[in-house]
Amino acid sequence: MPQMTERMLSIQLKQLEKDGIIKRVVFNTKPPLKVEYALTDFGKTLIPVLNAIAKWGRTVSQKQGKFIVQPAVITKQKSSTEPSSLKGSK
Repeated sequence: MPQMTERMLSIQLKQLEKDGIIKRVVFNTKPPLKVEYALTDFGKTLIPVLNAIAKWGRTVSQKQGKFIVQPAVITKQKSSTEPSSLKGSK
């Protein structure tokens, strides 16, 4: 999304975290500070909806003769080890 500023992205990520859709993990063991985001279990329930919307968009673009690069369909997010402070969170 070329028009998205860092501020806009930050606001959206904070709201998604507040809504329990994503979780934020900060790694500060060594510089530079590293932050990763992952879908929560609740957030993963949106995957079928997002795939359906993406499929609809591809169908519409094909019918209108516009080519859109087809991204990979999300099937299952790789589970990662998470700090114990995040376990059981939304």
